[in-house]
Amino acid sequence: MQEAVEEELAIMEERSRQGAAIEFEDLLQPISALCAGSPPILGVGASVRDAIQTLATRPEHCVVVVERGVVVGLVTARNLTKWLAGGAPIDLDRPITDLMTPDPETLRPDDTILSLLGKLYAAGFSCVPIVDEHGFPLHVLTLRDTLEGVLMRFDREIRTTPPLPYHGEPYVWGG
Repeated sequence: MQEAVEEELAIMEERSRQGAAIEFEDLLQPISALCAGSPPILGVGASVRDAIQTLATRPEHCVVVVERGVVVGLVTARNLTKWLAGGAPIDLDRPITDLMTPDPETLRPDDTILSLLGKLYAAGFSCVPIVDEHGFPLHVLTLRDTLEGVLMRFDREIRTTPPLPYHGEPYVWGG
């Protein structure tokens, strides 16, 4: 009996040393697993003031602009910063369409996490609208959302990581 217990303990110890890994197949999962909540949406008749107020009250750093229920543009915090730094007279009642990125690239819920990462990293987008088959915005995903969704696979490992990284001082961790 003692041998069986020792063998099980050895197996458990070996498994705990292996660590977790992201498999390529994980990145082929649909992005619908990452989608939660509806995106901030404004119509084409909205003003810059409306966009700023929306951005100030939502965790997303972009606003989806729609016309007749279809995505026609995206206003990001970056758009607003460039506009404010540009030196032009600041008119908060200016139409949102003057600042938006027109016809942003979108993805569908059944697209893969890998395709989302391609848009966010390789193309340099800060957020990507997720739309239905008619172009209506269902969600907005950012690099943070994506990273959070992927890292949820490692929830236990992240939560049990020592609070302070080792920087040469004696390493004492009892977790």
